[in-house]
Amino acid sequence: ITPTKMARTTDTIKKEMGEAFLAQKGVRAFYGIEEGKRFSQAFSPVSLESMLLYAVAAAIHVLEVLFDTLRGEVEDRAANAIVGSVPYYHRMAMNYQHGDALIYNEKTYAYGYPISDDTKRVVHFAAVRDLGTSIQILVSGREGGRPSILPNDTLDAFRVYMNLVKMAGVVLEVYSYSADRLKIRAKVQLDPLIFNANGSRIRDNVRAVEVAVQNYLDGITYGGVFNKTRLVDALQMVEGVVDVELGECSYSIDGTNYHTITGNNFSSVGGSFVSQDLTNTITYVQS
Repeated sequence: ITPTKMARTTDTIKKEMGEAFLAQKGVRAFYGIEEGKRFSQAFSPVSLESMLLYAVAAAIHVLEVLFDTLRGEVEDRAANAIVGSVPYYHRMAMNYQHGDALIYNEKTYAYGYPISDDTKRVVHFAAVRDLGTSIQILVSGREGGRPSILPNDTLDAFRVYMNLVKMAGVVLEVYSYSADRLKIRAKVQLDPLIFNANGSRIRDNVRAVEVAVQNYLDGITYGGVFNKTRLVDALQMVEGVVDVELGECSYSIDGTNYHTITGNNFSSVGGSFVSQDLTNTITYVQS
């Protein structure tokens, strides 16, 4: 965890103190300072007032730096503490190093890797769901920038790893699936000055609406939710799209059997989404 830096610079603190100092009417009257004049304009850097404010500001700056350091240590300890939370299991899943043995640390009472090696990390996407009686963990590798199913032998080794780093008594359900396939039916009204009748863009022949659909699906957080309203919003952002009438949306986990998505939201089974046959499921109408 990278702690949030809160410490202000000495100059910033001095400036804020100076503004607060001159905000008092009695102070301005005592020094005969005109309204709107800043501290740096009213007092020389070598004046007693300026040096006093600088000394106090420097002390405050040191104190804030110390607070930042303490906050960072606390956050780091919290991040490395073994707590059976969803973020903990997500972090441990992403830290898996394929082919490396775990070492038991008697000081922390936990298993870990003696050396961190990013080149051995084969889990590039992970989603953790607390099911109440168990913890479900979805994981994927990466191929072409998108989630890809892990090989069975890799998944088996990963399960052994997770069972070693999990909390005692916790039941884990670990899976790696292909992306959910989505069929999206829609009628899209296009500007004929920008699009051809077949949905390709005149200037470059790109089927921009279909690209926007997949870009929206790619942008959904792994293990996240497909939302029909956000899909329509994404399509309406495409230059030349006049209107969108969304029809039936359906999903398949095997590429053969499709099921209608009845609500506005749909949680992925496999962790991610990929569009299917958009050329035939999207109808284009020119305005």
